[in-house]
Amino acid sequence: MNINPFGPVNHTNPYQKQAETHKSTQASEKKHDKVEISEAAKELQKKSSVELEREEKIQALKEKVEAGEYQVDSHAVAKKFYEYWSK
Repeated sequence: MNINPFGPVNHTNPYQKQAETHKSTQASEKKHDKVEISEAAKELQKKSSVELEREEKIQALKEKVEAGEYQVDSHAVAKKFYEYWSK
């Protein structure tokens, strides 16, 4: 008695066949990304003199803090807080 004359079910599965063709097309279509930066963007990336001065000040403050030489003026901090919250 022959119940399934067409063969095993997995050979007639349309989803499996679709997945196999999808894998083969992905392997043959390797795409590469490309990034281009405009001249204006390159100009913006350059550091200005203000930024360089700011970095020097920050580095000097970091060194003072690490050495334990930096002292905070508590009266000036309190004054700034008061000015900010009393607006």
